[in-house]
Amino acid sequence: TFENGDVSGQNGNQDFWMAKINASFTLDWQICLGGSNGDYANAISILNDGSEILLAGASNSVDGDVTVNLGVTDYWIVKLSDPAAGINELTNTISFYPNPAANYVTIESNESIESIAIFDLNGSIVQTEVNNTFSILDLRQGIYIVHVKTANGVFTKRLIKE
Repeated sequence: TFENGDVSGQNGNQDFWMAKINASFTLDWQICLGGSNGDYANAISILNDGSEILLAGASNSVDGDVTVNLGVTDYWIVKLSDPAAGINELTNTISFYPNPAANYVTIESNESIESIAIFDLNGSIVQTEVNNTFSILDLRQGIYIVHVKTANGVFTKRLIKE
């Protein structure tokens, strides 16, 4: 395996790779999905005004992001939610540093933080925190969505793990 340019988070031989490019032709986010063997995406469907994405293809893996394989090669369908869909980032009340980060993140807020939940791009919770400084060493490289709960609601920010 190798990682090159904007592709990061590879799991093995070949993976599904999805990237969102904005109107300025810069990368908004990317994700690699698969396991240690060959995984091949060959179809895409955009749903719900672009807020959900279906990737379809085949997988030979039974590890990494692939949880079940019933034979040598299985069909594999992945549903992604665009992390930018429905996100209202409040930059004046919540800030992260460093971002991008490799080891630790500190969240500063004008409000008292009750809890912190980190989601992957599939919408699964990958880590929860109660302290405003925490380790992200166990997270894979990529983009995460962080929900910071305060007395005034839940605020959402993007976090990039190097």
